[in-house]
Amino acid sequence: MKFNKIGFAAAILCLLLLSQTSSSASVTINASNGLSIVSSDSLEITPFENTISESSLSVIEHELVVPQGLGTVVIVVESSLYSSVSAAVTQYRQDLNDTGYHTILYTNPISTAEELKANLSGWYDSEDILGAVLIGRLPYAQYYHPAAGAFSAETFICDLFLTDLDGTWSDTNPTDGIYDAHSSTTGTDIFPEIFLGRIDPTCLTWGTSVANHVNTYLARIHSYRIGGVSRNRQALFYIDDDWSGYWGTRWSNDGGLAYSLVTSVNLPTTSTTASDWLNTRITQNYQWGHLCVHSSPTTHYFGPGGSGEGTVTSSQIQAAPPSFNFYNLFCCSGAKWTIADDLGVTYTFSGSYSLATIGSSKTGSMMDCDEFYGPVGQNLTLGESLRDWFSESLTSSSSAGSSYLEWYYGMNIIGDPLLSINYDTTVRTPTISSVSHPDSAIWYNNPRPQINWTVPPEVNEIAGYYYIVDQNSTTIPDSATGTYTTTNGTLSTEDLTSETWYYHVVAIDSVGNIGDEAAHYSVNIDNDLPEITLMEPIVNGVSVTISWNVSDATSGCDVSRLYLDGTLNATSSTANTTIEVNDLSYGQHVFNVTVYDMANNTASVGIIVTLVQPFPDILLLITVGAIVGLVVVVIILSRRRR
Repeated sequence: MKFNKIGFAAAILCLLLLSQTSSSASVTINASNGLSIVSSDSLEITPFENTISESSLSVIEHELVVPQGLGTVVIVVESSLYSSVSAAVTQYRQDLNDTGYHTILYTNPISTAEELKANLSGWYDSEDILGAVLIGRLPYAQYYHPAAGAFSAETFICDLFLTDLDGTWSDTNPTDGIYDAHSSTTGTDIFPEIFLGRIDPTCLTWGTSVANHVNTYLARIHSYRIGGVSRNRQALFYIDDDWSGYWGTRWSNDGGLAYSLVTSVNLPTTSTTASDWLNTRITQNYQWGHLCVHSSPTTHYFGPGGSGEGTVTSSQIQAAPPSFNFYNLFCCSGAKWTIADDLGVTYTFSGSYSLATIGSSKTGSMMDCDEFYGPVGQNLTLGESLRDWFSESLTSSSSAGSSYLEWYYGMNIIGDPLLSINYDTTVRTPTISSVSHPDSAIWYNNPRPQINWTVPPEVNEIAGYYYIVDQNSTTIPDSATGTYTTTNGTLSTEDLTSETWYYHVVAIDSVGNIGDEAAHYSVNIDNDLPEITLMEPIVNGVSVTISWNVSDATSGCDVSRLYLDGTLNATSSTANTTIEVNDLSYGQHVFNVTVYDMANNTASVGIIVTLVQPFPDILLLITVGAIVGLVVVVIILSRRRR
């Protein structure tokens, strides 16, 4: 097929160019060494705010708590470099922390790629890390691909070894410290579990020192995260002759998944040359550049078959300098970062705007670009996007598919893998509390809550807040619906009615980003008195039966108490209560019923009952006899007068 012919020609030409310009750097890896896993138990646990003296050459720090985090990432710094870059690394960690990441910093010496992978595997198992950032020259693995089909034999740097944590890697034919087999078993795969990026300017022959390059770079990505070094939100796809037409158009369209404005320089409509790329294109105001051209680790070769339209060297690029933020190099071995003045490293560390380069350390580069630019367009980080691309691009539904697996083994990120094309758009969620209504499960009779919230960590600093108070538990305030304040709290100036109220708060940062997740806090207010109905008492001698009903429409009744002559007599927690009080003395008694609702509002009602002592039977007989006798006397006297 035409596609395979193009791939074969490109692969052969890239290998020829490599053989003319440089040889592979040699490093010995003892594949038989045992793996040394660093568990989280061996980490020195220290608060992030602790400082480290410049004399400390190695330190392990563990950021303990980052609420509502995006995940855990590990920062591994070359031990001998750390003291010279510690201040910049501290700021970098703070930026990641403020963005929502939990970070682990590791600066102990690491001798082999196997040791580094063992540490990454240990952190993946214990901390569930998303990925790693390697600062300085840290160990790497090499891999050997034998000739197969359109692909020639090649030995190259393979960072996939560090990111595929469950695959099986072997060094058997011959046993020479270079891996030559990669496979999976049941329950495992050959895809990366984590992402990885290298901030390593060691290969550069210009500049004052590696430490100065690292410090300058970390300052630049800090500026990017707070709105600096910004470029126009557009992408340039520059497709040289051998990929023009179908693939050039397709890849440019794939770029549309991330950018609404894509400029495609692609034959036959536009000529691509070395002079045009160097003198016109790379100094333009684009955020993203995607370059497809034959290359070696240090030189681009323009024209059909890599000749006829000029060359661009890494030294020329550094002098230009490039002005994009991000570069995707479809350039064979353009990201072979161990070679002096490698193209990918040069793009990343040159100029005032460059942030990261995606490329390959071997023949081949990225196919099925839609699987990469889709996640990029969703503002996933470069690391997440490349990690997902590796597995998704090998599916049967992809255009290139698994037949191009060998092209992908050298893919890597030169720069910070935690960058995304929208710098910092996240605003963390505050945490709400109340000194007046501290427990959302309890009812209170104070109708004016005092609400406070924390100032969330933020790269761009918090400028203010939008809040809403309503009866909906899921409301998210915004600039149109919320009340704006620069203070982290509010006190109700009017009485809230008796019901459950919800406070909703989002933060806004200094560049205008508004949190898309609100903090919610409920307060239960009941300022109404409970109701009580006292029935007519029933008197039976020296016993009195008292009955009452209680109700509370808001918080509900808690308890009712019967007081007899000021002393507690009985307690009830039911709505309808009947109590018989016995053995009362004759005379006046005061019965009082007091009910308490769940907000401690009270209502009382009372009644006076007088018990009259009855006459005894003997007194009644005497009284009746006296009356009868008196009547008889009156009658007798009356007859005598006649």
